[in-house]
Formats: sequence, structure tokens, C-alpha cells
Amino acid sequence: LYKSSQQEKLGLTVCYRTDDEDKMGIYVGEVNPNSTAAKNGRIREGDRILQINGVDIGSREEAVAILSREDSGNFSLLLARPDM
Repeated sequence: LYKSSQQEKLGLTVCYRTDDEDKMGIYVGEVNPNSTAAKNGRIREGDRILQINGVDIGSREEAVAILSREDSGNFSLLLARPDM
């Protein structure tokens, strides 16, 4: 994902969820319409966030802190999509 300005929002809501193995995971709870993430088209609600910029994500707070950094315009996300 790429933010063209510091004021631009990615448009992701991040939440906790327990996965099938009773382990807490960090997930995309919502993708806001017309946001950077929505325009990208590859991120979906329910995707599990495994890494951001090569960093393993262990908590919602950690994910939000990295995604909210104003000095970064590029974000690389490693996601897992549950089988539907």
C-alpha cells in the first residue's frame, strides 16, 4: 500500500479475533470505501495480518502503531485469507 500524503488514511480497521486454533490473531475488521486499501483491491475484511513491513505482528496496538506512522508512505502487508 502507498499513501501519497501524510494526512491520507489507509482505511483499515484492525481488530482481534480468535482463530480456529484458539489463538488470538490480528485481523482486518473493515476496509473503508474509497480508501487507499479499498482502491488497492487486494485487502479484504477478515484477512489476518501476519506482518507489516517485515515485522511479525503480535498485538492490535503494534499494528496500529506501525500503520499510523506519519513518516512512512509505503506499507508491505503479509496477510492470510481464511478459507471460505
